[in-house]
Amino acid sequence: MGKRALIASRSGPLSPWFEDTVELLGYDVRDTFAVEAPEDGQYNLPPSLVDSLKERVRETDTALIAVDELLHPGQAADLRAALSPSAVRDRRGVGWERLAGGGD
Repeated sequence: MGKRALIASRSGPLSPWFEDTVELLGYDVRDTFAVEAPEDGQYNLPPSLVDSLKERVRETDTALIAVDELLHPGQAADLRAALSPSAVRDRRGVGWERLAGGGD
């Protein structure tokens, strides 16, 4: 595999297919961060979770942050800025990439 990914959700447990799909795209899922929290207007994810993800991105060579939520464009842009240099994809982005033939 090689490329590392982190998965995040603010709605508790992940969608049943989500982690497997990220792995099928060629990523090695290193950690999953799942919390129960209300939607944050800026990031969708709670700021404390974004801080935890930033710390993990600094510690590891993380290529992708896969968010098991639906992000609006502003939230996606803010997460990309906060979690750079990692790419950020929401549930739709992961699904569309797989349908487009991404991964194995």
